[in-house]
Amino acid sequence: MIYSWHIHIITIKLKYADVKGSVIITALLGKTVKQFELEKNMVNQDVSGLTEGVYLVRIVSKNKTMCQKLIIAK
Repeated sequence: MIYSWHIHIITIKLKYADVKGSVIITALLGKTVKQFELEKNMVNQDVSGLTEGVYLVRIVSKNKTMCQKLIIAK
């Protein structure tokens, strides 16, 4: 689940506590705009550097890939 509690911060929360992997945020044209590691099942990430638009958030772990849409509107 990805949700925003502040205009510049997103929270990624997974239902499994032991998931570790990479989070990759890409623009719809495929360019990676932000990438970071997920060390636990919940992380807050600053996205203030992203412009308005639609992005794809991929979470890649050792045996799974999850993808969700992120809409930035300021």
